[in-house]
Amino acid sequence: MMSPKILVIHQGAIGDFILSLPALHTIKNAFLEGSLEMLGYPAILCLAGGDIVSTIRSVDCAAASTLHGDYENVSVQMRHYLTGFERVFIFSAQEHSAFIHNVQRCNPAAVHIRTFPDTAQ
Repeated sequence: MMSPKILVIHQGAIGDFILSLPALHTIKNAFLEGSLEMLGYPAILCLAGGDIVSTIRSVDCAAASTLHGDYENVSVQMRHYLTGFERVFIFSAQEHSAFIHNVQRCNPAAVHIRTFPDTAQ
């Protein structure tokens, strides 16, 4: 049996990413036999270190930019890429966005992790 491929998408700034490191360790520990890939800003994601992340890819590419619009316009390359993962975790302060919706349509196993608590109470 092949080890699971896990994708973490994190497009936040350095402070947001540092606050997400405990969650990344939890994800990695839950899938010890799996390979964890990250999609975001490489200059920030590299702070996770090689013991957590096996591959880092930039979200600043043409294929990833298609996730921000209508689902019909999501590139075939990006749809194929996202279906290659057993689990996808999307770290985002936004709860509803075209980006999140499109990732979840490409890979129904994708889950959103809200990075900031709801302060409107």
